[in-house]
Amino acid sequence: MVTIEASSLSEKIKIDLGKTQKTALIPLWARAEENRKKTPRLEDQYACEFIQRLDYDFSKFRFARSSQLLCIERTILFDRQLRDHLLHYRNSVVVELGVGLDTRYARFKEEGLGNCLWFEIDFPDTMAVREQLFPLQGGERRLAGSFLSDAWIDEVKGAVANSGKKAMPIFLAEGVFMYCTEKEIRHFFTMTVSRFNKAVFIFDTISPAMVFLQNFHDSLKFTGAKFRWGLNKVDRLLTWNRSFSIAEVHNPFEDLSFRKQFSRPIQFLLLKPFQTRSHYKIIRLCGGGNIS
Repeated sequence: MVTIEASSLSEKIKIDLGKTQKTALIPLWARAEENRKKTPRLEDQYACEFIQRLDYDFSKFRFARSSQLLCIERTILFDRQLRDHLLHYRNSVVVELGVGLDTRYARFKEEGLGNCLWFEIDFPDTMAVREQLFPLQGGERRLAGSFLSDAWIDEVKGAVANSGKKAMPIFLAEGVFMYCTEKEIRHFFTMTVSRFNKAVFIFDTISPAMVFLQNFHDSLKFTGAKFRWGLNKVDRLLTWNRSFSIAEVHNPFEDLSFRKQFSRPIQFLLLKPFQTRSHYKIIRLCGGGNIS
Protein backbone atom coordinates (compact mmCIF):
# COMPACT_ATOMS: atom_id res chain seq x y z
CA MET A 1 0.00 0.00 0.00
CA VAL A 2 1.30 3.44 -0.92
CA THR A 3 2.21 5.51 2.14
CA ILE A 4 0.78 9.03 2.11
CA GLU A 5 1.72 11.72 4.60
CA ALA A 6 -0.98 12.24 7.23
CA SER A 7 -0.86 16.02 6.83
CA SER A 8 -1.93 15.74 3.20
CA LEU A 9 -4.95 13.56 3.95
CA SER A 10 -6.91 16.39 5.58
CA GLU A 11 -6.38 18.77 2.68
CA LYS A 12 -8.99 18.76 -0.09
CA ILE A 13 -7.47 18.82 -3.54
CA LYS A 14 -9.00 21.36 -5.91
CA ILE A 15 -10.16 20.06 -9.28
CA ASP A 16 -9.34 22.25 -12.28
CA LEU A 17 -9.47 19.88 -15.23
CA GLY A 18 -10.35 20.21 -18.88
CA LYS A 19 -13.58 18.62 -20.14
CA THR A 20 -11.99 15.45 -21.47
CA GLN A 21 -9.69 15.17 -18.46
CA LYS A 22 -12.74 15.25 -16.15
CA THR A 23 -13.80 11.88 -17.53
CA ALA A 24 -11.01 10.37 -15.36
CA LEU A 25 -13.28 11.05 -12.37
CA ILE A 26 -15.89 8.56 -13.64
CA PRO A 27 -13.82 5.33 -13.38
CA LEU A 28 -12.32 6.59 -10.11
CA TRP A 29 -15.83 6.96 -8.69
CA ALA A 30 -16.83 3.59 -10.18
CA ARG A 31 -13.98 1.78 -8.42
CA ALA A 32 -14.76 3.49 -5.12
CA GLU A 33 -18.42 2.50 -5.44
CA GLU A 34 -17.43 -1.08 -6.17
CA ASN A 35 -15.29 -1.21 -3.05
CA ARG A 36 -18.25 -0.21 -0.88
CA LYS A 37 -19.83 -3.55 -1.75
CA LYS A 38 -19.46 -6.50 0.58
CA THR A 39 -17.74 -8.54 -2.14
CA PRO A 40 -16.26 -6.16 -4.73
CA ARG A 41 -15.28 -7.63 -8.08
CA LEU A 42 -12.26 -5.32 -8.14
CA GLU A 43 -10.40 -4.32 -4.99
CA ASP A 44 -9.08 -0.76 -5.00
CA GLN A 45 -8.84 0.94 -1.63
CA TYR A 46 -6.88 3.77 -3.21
CA ALA A 47 -9.99 4.87 -5.09
CA CYS A 48 -12.01 5.02 -1.86
CA GLU A 49 -9.38 7.25 -0.29
CA PHE A 50 -8.89 9.47 -3.33
CA ILE A 51 -12.53 10.50 -3.76
CA GLN A 52 -12.51 11.60 -0.12
CA ARG A 53 -9.51 13.83 -0.80
CA LEU A 54 -10.80 15.46 -3.98
CA ASP A 55 -12.88 18.64 -3.78
CA TYR A 56 -15.54 17.39 -6.18
CA ASP A 57 -19.21 16.47 -5.95
CA PHE A 58 -19.19 12.79 -6.90
CA SER A 59 -22.88 12.47 -5.95
CA LYS A 60 -23.79 13.63 -9.47
CA PHE A 61 -22.78 10.15 -10.67
CA ARG A 62 -25.03 8.31 -8.21
CA PHE A 63 -27.52 7.22 -10.90
CA ALA A 64 -24.84 6.28 -13.44
CA ARG A 65 -25.22 2.55 -12.85
CA SER A 66 -24.37 1.54 -16.43
CA SER A 67 -21.13 3.50 -16.34
CA GLN A 68 -20.21 1.98 -13.00
CA LEU A 69 -20.78 -1.57 -14.24
CA LEU A 70 -18.88 -1.10 -17.48
CA CYS A 71 -15.96 0.73 -15.87
CA ILE A 72 -15.40 -2.14 -13.44
CA GLU A 73 -15.74 -4.83 -16.12
CA ARG A 74 -13.41 -2.88 -18.39
CA THR A 75 -10.73 -2.48 -15.71
CA ILE A 76 -10.93 -6.18 -14.80
CA LEU A 77 -10.44 -7.16 -18.46
CA PHE A 78 -7.57 -4.70 -19.00
CA ASP A 79 -5.92 -5.97 -15.80
CA ARG A 80 -6.28 -9.56 -16.95
CA GLN A 81 -4.68 -8.93 -20.33
CA LEU A 82 -1.86 -6.88 -18.88
CA ARG A 83 -1.25 -9.48 -16.16
CA ASP A 84 -0.95 -12.24 -18.77
CA HIS A 85 1.48 -10.10 -20.77
CA LEU A 86 3.70 -9.31 -17.77
CA LEU A 87 3.81 -12.94 -16.68
CA HIS A 88 5.07 -13.84 -20.16
CA TYR A 89 7.34 -10.81 -20.69
CA ARG A 90 8.79 -10.03 -17.26
CA ASN A 91 11.03 -7.23 -18.57
CA SER A 92 8.25 -5.40 -20.38
CA VAL A 93 7.88 -1.65 -20.50
CA VAL A 94 4.30 -0.58 -19.76
CA VAL A 95 2.93 2.68 -21.18
CA GLU A 96 -0.46 3.89 -19.97
CA LEU A 97 -1.88 6.50 -22.33
CA GLY A 98 -4.28 9.00 -20.80
CA VAL A 99 -3.67 7.40 -17.41
CA GLY A 100 -6.06 9.75 -15.62
CA LEU A 101 -6.46 8.81 -11.95
CA ASP A 102 -5.86 5.13 -12.54
CA THR A 103 -4.26 3.08 -9.73
CA ARG A 104 -3.08 0.14 -11.83
CA TYR A 105 0.62 0.52 -11.12
CA ALA A 106 0.09 0.55 -7.33
CA ARG A 107 -2.29 -2.42 -7.50
CA PHE A 108 0.06 -4.45 -9.72
CA LYS A 109 3.02 -3.60 -7.52
CA GLU A 110 1.16 -5.16 -4.60
CA GLU A 111 0.80 -8.31 -6.73
CA GLY A 112 4.53 -8.36 -7.42
CA LEU A 113 4.00 -7.36 -11.06
CA GLY A 114 5.06 -3.73 -10.84
CA ASN A 115 8.79 -4.33 -11.06
CA CYS A 116 9.05 -3.31 -14.71
CA LEU A 117 9.44 0.23 -16.00
CA TRP A 118 6.01 1.82 -16.11
CA PHE A 119 5.26 5.07 -17.97
CA GLU A 120 2.11 7.11 -17.36
CA ILE A 121 1.17 9.84 -19.85
CA ASP A 122 -1.53 12.46 -19.46
CA PHE A 123 -2.18 16.18 -19.73
CA PRO A 124 -0.41 18.48 -17.23
CA ASP A 125 -3.63 19.34 -15.34
CA THR A 126 -4.40 15.66 -14.75
CA MET A 127 -0.82 14.93 -13.72
CA ALA A 128 -0.91 17.83 -11.24
CA VAL A 129 -3.85 16.16 -9.47
CA ARG A 130 -2.21 12.77 -9.70
CA GLU A 131 0.98 14.08 -8.07
CA GLN A 132 -1.04 15.36 -5.11
CA LEU A 133 -2.92 12.10 -4.63
CA PHE A 134 0.02 9.75 -4.25
CA PRO A 135 3.81 9.84 -4.58
CA LEU A 136 5.91 8.42 -7.37
CA GLN A 137 7.00 4.84 -6.76
CA GLY A 138 9.75 2.47 -7.92
CA GLY A 139 9.75 2.03 -11.68
CA GLU A 140 6.91 4.50 -12.24
CA ARG A 141 7.58 7.37 -14.65
CA ARG A 142 5.07 10.19 -15.17
CA LEU A 143 5.13 12.25 -18.36
CA ALA A 144 2.94 15.36 -18.59
CA GLY A 145 1.72 15.99 -22.11
CA SER A 146 -0.37 14.58 -24.92
CA PHE A 147 0.27 11.02 -26.12
CA LEU A 148 -0.40 12.38 -29.62
CA SER A 149 2.88 14.30 -29.39
CA ASP A 150 6.13 12.46 -30.07
CA ALA A 151 7.88 14.12 -27.10
CA TRP A 152 7.71 10.91 -25.02
CA ILE A 153 8.76 8.45 -27.73
CA ASP A 154 12.55 8.61 -27.30
CA GLU A 155 12.40 8.13 -23.52
CA VAL A 156 10.18 5.07 -23.84
CA LYS A 157 12.21 3.67 -26.73
CA GLY A 158 15.41 4.07 -24.71
CA ALA A 159 13.80 2.22 -21.80
CA VAL A 160 12.79 -0.62 -24.11
CA ALA A 161 16.33 -0.84 -25.53
CA ASN A 162 17.80 -1.00 -22.03
CA SER A 163 15.36 -3.72 -20.96
CA GLY A 164 16.96 -6.42 -23.11
CA LYS A 165 16.36 -8.28 -26.35
CA LYS A 166 13.12 -9.85 -25.15
CA ALA A 167 11.57 -6.60 -23.99
CA MET A 168 8.05 -6.18 -25.30
CA PRO A 169 6.47 -2.74 -24.78
CA ILE A 170 2.76 -2.74 -24.12
CA PHE A 171 0.57 0.33 -24.58
CA LEU A 172 -2.72 0.64 -22.69
CA ALA A 173 -5.46 3.12 -23.58
CA GLU A 174 -8.41 2.50 -21.29
CA GLY A 175 -11.35 4.81 -21.99
CA VAL A 176 -9.18 7.10 -24.12
CA PHE A 177 -9.46 6.69 -27.89
CA MET A 178 -13.17 7.49 -28.12
CA TYR A 179 -12.35 11.10 -27.20
CA CYS A 180 -9.99 11.45 -30.17
CA THR A 181 -10.67 11.74 -33.88
CA GLU A 182 -9.84 8.86 -36.21
CA LYS A 183 -7.12 11.04 -37.77
CA GLU A 184 -5.51 11.49 -34.34
CA ILE A 185 -5.65 7.77 -33.55
CA ARG A 186 -4.13 6.84 -36.90
CA HIS A 187 -1.40 9.41 -36.29
CA PHE A 188 -0.63 7.84 -32.90
CA PHE A 189 -0.31 4.34 -34.37
CA THR A 190 1.76 5.52 -37.33
CA MET A 191 4.09 7.42 -35.02
CA THR A 192 4.44 4.53 -32.56
CA VAL A 193 4.78 1.45 -34.76
CA SER A 194 7.45 3.15 -36.87
CA ARG A 195 9.65 3.52 -33.78
CA PHE A 196 9.28 0.10 -32.17
CA ASN A 197 10.21 -3.25 -33.72
CA LYS A 198 7.28 -4.88 -32.01
CA ALA A 199 4.65 -3.70 -29.58
CA VAL A 200 1.31 -4.69 -28.10
CA PHE A 201 -1.64 -2.31 -27.83
CA ILE A 202 -4.67 -2.85 -25.62
CA PHE A 203 -7.48 -0.35 -26.06
CA ASP A 204 -11.25 -0.11 -26.06
CA THR A 205 -13.56 1.25 -28.73
CA ILE A 206 -17.20 2.21 -29.00
CA SER A 207 -19.45 2.02 -32.04
CA PRO A 208 -20.47 5.00 -34.22
CA ALA A 209 -23.99 4.45 -32.83
CA MET A 210 -22.71 5.17 -29.32
CA VAL A 211 -21.06 8.34 -30.59
CA PHE A 212 -24.40 9.38 -32.09
CA LEU A 213 -26.31 8.58 -28.88
CA GLN A 214 -23.77 10.10 -26.49
CA ASN A 215 -26.23 12.70 -25.16
CA PHE A 216 -28.02 9.83 -23.42
CA HIS A 217 -24.85 8.65 -21.66
CA ASP A 218 -25.47 8.49 -17.91
CA SER A 219 -22.19 10.07 -16.76
CA LEU A 220 -20.47 11.74 -19.73
CA LYS A 221 -22.97 14.62 -19.58
CA PHE A 222 -21.49 15.78 -16.27
CA THR A 223 -18.03 16.36 -17.75
CA GLY A 224 -18.72 18.32 -20.94
CA ALA A 225 -16.51 15.89 -22.90
CA LYS A 226 -17.56 14.48 -26.27
CA PHE A 227 -17.10 11.12 -27.98
CA ARG A 228 -15.40 11.70 -31.32
CA TRP A 229 -14.55 8.28 -32.73
CA GLY A 230 -16.44 5.03 -33.14
CA LEU A 231 -15.44 1.76 -34.80
CA ASN A 232 -17.80 -0.85 -36.21
CA LYS A 233 -15.49 -3.34 -37.92
CA VAL A 234 -12.26 -4.25 -36.15
CA ASP A 235 -10.72 -5.50 -39.41
CA ARG A 236 -10.63 -1.90 -40.58
CA LEU A 237 -7.67 -1.37 -38.26
CA LEU A 238 -5.63 -3.78 -40.41
CA THR A 239 -5.86 -1.35 -43.33
CA TRP A 240 -4.02 1.29 -41.31
CA ASN A 241 -0.69 -0.52 -41.23
CA ARG A 242 0.55 -3.77 -42.79
CA SER A 243 2.35 -4.76 -39.60
CA PHE A 244 -0.90 -4.92 -37.64
CA SER A 245 -2.46 -8.16 -36.47
CA ILE A 246 -5.51 -8.55 -34.25
CA ALA A 247 -4.57 -10.81 -31.34
CA GLU A 248 -7.88 -10.66 -29.49
CA VAL A 249 -11.24 -8.90 -29.50
CA HIS A 250 -13.44 -9.07 -26.44
CA ASN A 251 -17.04 -7.92 -26.15
CA PRO A 252 -18.04 -8.04 -22.46
CA PHE A 253 -21.71 -7.90 -23.41
CA GLU A 254 -21.49 -11.40 -24.86
CA ASP A 255 -21.63 -12.55 -21.24
CA LEU A 256 -25.31 -12.98 -20.43
CA SER A 257 -24.78 -12.62 -16.68
CA PHE A 258 -23.08 -9.27 -17.30
CA ARG A 259 -25.85 -8.03 -19.61
CA LYS A 260 -28.52 -8.89 -17.06
CA GLN A 261 -27.09 -6.34 -14.62
CA PHE A 262 -28.20 -3.49 -16.90
CA SER A 263 -31.63 -1.88 -17.21
CA ARG A 264 -34.14 -3.52 -19.56
CA PRO A 265 -33.91 -0.82 -22.27
CA ILE A 266 -30.14 -1.29 -22.41
CA GLN A 267 -30.50 -5.07 -22.37
CA PHE A 268 -32.79 -4.73 -25.39
CA LEU A 269 -30.16 -2.72 -27.28
CA LEU A 270 -27.63 -5.43 -26.49
CA LEU A 271 -29.74 -8.19 -28.02
CA LYS A 272 -29.02 -9.51 -31.49
CA PRO A 273 -29.06 -8.13 -34.15
CA PHE A 274 -27.96 -5.01 -32.20
CA GLN A 275 -25.19 -6.89 -30.39
CA THR A 276 -23.70 -8.21 -33.62
CA ARG A 277 -22.51 -4.68 -34.31
CA SER A 278 -20.85 -4.72 -30.88
CA HIS A 279 -21.22 -1.28 -29.35
CA TYR A 280 -18.18 -1.81 -27.15
CA LYS A 281 -14.99 -3.83 -27.67
CA ILE A 282 -11.63 -4.33 -26.01
CA ILE A 283 -8.95 -5.00 -28.61
CA ARG A 284 -5.44 -6.42 -28.31
CA LEU A 285 -3.44 -5.47 -31.38
CA CYS A 286 0.17 -6.29 -32.28
CA GLY A 287 2.34 -4.30 -34.62
CA GLY A 288 5.66 -2.59 -35.20
CA GLY A 289 8.48 -1.96 -37.63
CA ASN A 290 8.85 0.46 -40.50
CA ILE A 291 5.97 -0.92 -42.53
CA SER A 292 3.12 1.29 -43.72
